[in-house]
Amino acid sequence: MAVITISRELGSEGDLIAQKVSEELGVPLVGRQLIEEAARRAGLPQEILDAKEREAAMDRSFSSSDMVGLLRRSQAGRRQQLEDALYTKYMTEAVIAAAASACVIVGRGSQFILRDRRDALHVHLHAPEEVRIARVMRAEGLSRAEAEKRVRASDLERSNYIKRYFNNASWRNPDYYDLMIDTSKISPEVAAAMIVLAARSLG
Repeated sequence: MAVITISRELGSEGDLIAQKVSEELGVPLVGRQLIEEAARRAGLPQEILDAKEREAAMDRSFSSSDMVGLLRRSQAGRRQQLEDALYTKYMTEAVIAAAASACVIVGRGSQFILRDRRDALHVHLHAPEEVRIARVMRAEGLSRAEAEKRVRASDLERSNYIKRYFNNASWRNPDYYDLMIDTSKISPEVAAAMIVLAARSLG
C-alpha cells in the first residue's frame, strides 16, 4: 500500500481529512512524531529541533541593502548552513524511517523527501483564503481580523519552511503533487475517499 504525504493550508480541513484517510486505510498517521524521531536520532532535546522550525518560519526575504550585513556575518552564515544541513539530514532520516511501511505523513516537507518514491502519493489540500478565514473564525472563536492574521501568518511560515529546507521550492507548486483538492468544493468525506482510492491504485 502507498505512503501518503499530505500538505495542507490552515483552514483547509487538512488534519481532519488526514485522520479520515488514516482510519480508512488502517495505517498510522504521522505528524508531530517526526520531530521527536529526528531529535532522538540527533541525540538532541526536542526543543532544539522545535527551535529550528520556528527559525525557518520567521525567515524573510533580504533586500540588497541587507547584503552588506550578511557578508559581515558570513562566518555565522556558514554555521547556520551547517545547522540547517544537519536539521534536514535528521528530518529526512525520520521521514524515510516512517515511510518504511504504509502511513499518512502530514507536513515536514515529506512530499520533497519522498519525491522519488514510486509508491508515494503526494496530496495538497487548499481552499480560497476567505473560506479558510471563515473556518478558523468558527473553529477558534476569533474575530475576522484575528483569523485573517492567523491564516496569512501560517501560509508565510509554511512557505518559508519549504523554501529554507528544500532548495527554495515553492510550497504550492502543483508539480510537487499528484493530487490537489480544493476543500471549499469537496467535503472532507469525499476528499478522503478520493485520496484513499488513489492510494489503493498505487498498490
